[in-house]
Amino acid sequence: MAATTKMSNLRWQPWWALLAVYLTLFLVIGYIAFIAKDPDIPLMERVNTVTAGTTDAQTKAAIIDIYKQEENEHETKAEIAAQGFHIVLGSLIGFLSASAVAGKPSGGSQ
Repeated sequence: MAATTKMSNLRWQPWWALLAVYLTLFLVIGYIAFIAKDPDIPLMERVNTVTAGTTDAQTKAAIIDIYKQEENEHETKAEIAAQGFHIVLGSLIGFLSASAVAGKPSGGSQ
């Protein structure tokens, strides 16, 4: 009886370790994707703040271009983080559903 309990515990140890890894990834990527965002300051407000003392039109155009590129990169990073979150969520659900199916007794009329 003790050997059976020990074998059963050994069987569940990797499951708990994998679950802990999935949940850690889920929480970290969820935090990165949805909570740890840069503040959304409107583009022209940022440009006006930076170019307050500048009268050169080319300098203002260059600054606007730089801020637009930064905004596009930020959107791309946010999309990648959301995709990563969905991938980890899908793998977590797949892991849990496979665990549920593997835990069912096979055969018989139940």
